Amino acid sequence: MISAEIPVQPEEEREKSQASDEPSCMTENPLHDSTEPNTTELNKTENDKTMPSAVSPRGDKASSSLIKISDAGMAKFLICKKILGGKDPSRPWSNAAERRLLELLPIPRQEIFDIAKFRSIPKADDVPELKNRREPITETTLMEYWGDEVQRARAFDQKYNPPKKEEPPRWREFFQWKYNPNVYLPSSFYELDPDQRKEYQGEFQEFAIATANSQS
Repeated sequence: MISAEIPVQPEEEREKSQASDEPSCMTENPLHDSTEPNTTELNKTENDKTMPSAVSPRGDKASSSLIKISDAGMAKFLICKKILGGKDPSRPWSNAAERRLLELLPIPRQEIFDIAKFRSIPKADDVPELKNRREPITETTLMEYWGDEVQRARAFDQKYNPPKKEEPPRWREFFQWKYNPNVYLPSSFYELDPDQRKEYQGEFQEFAIATANSQS
């Protein structure tokens, strides 16, 4: 019968081996959440590309209207900076204003910009919209009449800054072809007399055929 001695591991080495098999207290705590929200998010300004609970802007006014601010601190910061003349946003508001602000959330960012633009225009007695504007404005009255302020601002902008109509194709060339190259023309097609606009619409096809070779 063949027998062999089983080596006995020294007590000190056994303790070291057991210690190496146990989970180390220096390993990462499994309860620690690495996706903890970044506290600096609340300090972002309107110049950032992203905002809390908002879609990324494409850069035009239409997409800007989709951006909504759901954080009360961010909304208050923009309102103070843009509308209330740079007031300190850390200064407490009235209870009514604070409560109304929370009711308005999430606020479309474009609404803040529209009101700010309207209120940045100097008062003029010969312009009814500016003469009848609420002056001065406080955070309490602003919050209370927020919807009214947005409507006033946008109505004013539509009236005095209407979107430009797209110019018809080759309308200048048409009148130069029909009359002479030095014919006087206004800066926009829509400044022509109605009869001249009808003339263009009725004879443009003839002009297009007559000048087709020169365009190729």
